[in-house]
Amino acid sequence: MKSADLLNLMLYVSYLGGLLFIGKVLRAKISLFQRLYFPAALIAGFLGLALGPFGVKLIPVAMINTWSILPGRLIDIVFACVFLGTVVPSVRQIWQYAGPQLVYSWFVVACQWIVGIGLAYFIIQPIWNIPAFVGTIIEIGWAGGHGTAGGMAVVFKNLGFPEGGDLGLTSATVGLVVGIIVGMAYINIAVRKGYTSVLESPDQIKTGNLSGILPADQEKVIAKSRITTDSIEPFALHLCLVGISIIIGWFIHEGLIALHPKFKAVPLFPLAMIGGVLIQIIANMTKTDGLINRQVIERIQGTALDFLVVAAVSSIKIPVVIKYAVPLLILMAGGVVLMHLLTWFLAPRIFPDSWFERGIAEYGALCGVLAVGLMLLRVVDPDLKTAAPKAFAFERPFFSPFVGGGLITAVVPIFVHEMGALAVIGAAAVLAVALMGVAYLCGWFRPHPGAYR
Repeated sequence: MKSADLLNLMLYVSYLGGLLFIGKVLRAKISLFQRLYFPAALIAGFLGLALGPFGVKLIPVAMINTWSILPGRLIDIVFACVFLGTVVPSVRQIWQYAGPQLVYSWFVVACQWIVGIGLAYFIIQPIWNIPAFVGTIIEIGWAGGHGTAGGMAVVFKNLGFPEGGDLGLTSATVGLVVGIIVGMAYINIAVRKGYTSVLESPDQIKTGNLSGILPADQEKVIAKSRITTDSIEPFALHLCLVGISIIIGWFIHEGLIALHPKFKAVPLFPLAMIGGVLIQIIANMTKTDGLINRQVIERIQGTALDFLVVAAVSSIKIPVVIKYAVPLLILMAGGVVLMHLLTWFLAPRIFPDSWFERGIAEYGALCGVLAVGLMLLRVVDPDLKTAAPKAFAFERPFFSPFVGGGLITAVVPIFVHEMGALAVIGAAAVLAVALMGVAYLCGWFRPHPGAYR
């Protein structure tokens, strides 16, 4: 890389940071953004989109082109951090606390595949001649989010449909907005109908500090460390571990390609997660896991994710979205209807207690990102009194590594391309039926939930 190119990269990332800062200021000052719970990164992304070549043209094309490739690399950082500094609970603990939650979340994802690929195969492909694997953007963008959509852009490109990357990013943006706005509307409906376990009236809904800035006497410690700065900067050490995790993932990726060239279509980010798992296993075996601070890792992960969202939304190619507007609208409408039905029909029948609290957390996480699910959960269960927070947290280690951006998410479009849409739809249907069978045998599924309490 030439020095001029490196300087441009630094400047482009700095401008990205400037947008993110402006997004935070707008979130702190504009009440509409606060009431809608829009994160600063999403606001900054919309601002970048408006200022870009498809808006008022203040941001040059070269900068946007650089931003467009950043999500595919930043997601490697996000996934490398998934297991670093964590203690993965045992299968027994997961099943005890979060069995219904785990079955429900996997069932939702299976349905997202069935609906998305089904709409693409039976309606979109015959009319618009678009590959059926475009139907996976519901699960990629909604359960996966902007990071996954950015990482999957290379997969769509390798499969011969590069526009799928932009459609995936658009899907993620739609899912995030739907998760926040519709999720809050659902909370108000549930409180009025008496479906909530803690809140008894809409007046009890607490929205916290909407500006996102705490008073001086309420400031939080964002990270701790046992590493002394005279030996190495603690943040730098944790960055080293993230980097080594990505390197391990890269070696795995190259090894797979050596086995068969088709493995080139597999993205790097789930393999970087495996690298993080190996680092954590080694740390556990050598009794050095206490030196890896989860809070520091989360700061690195969160920073990468914020910049990722700004870059992803800012670099959406509006002409591509316009060109595929009708197929995209069909897929997004299918996603909205599906999530509505599952939240109000299945959740009260499968969750043994606090069904709405459990269901709304999954709604937010499977439409937008994990943070949206947690935000909605804190609104409906502000003091975390129900079983929903523990169940939601315990099911994630057995969900996120595989779907919603994990290993299986990464290969489903490839399977659709190689094996055919009907085969993948059939496999997803078998999975969905099996999950409901498990729920029935375990006594979780109730055909008649009674008063929905």
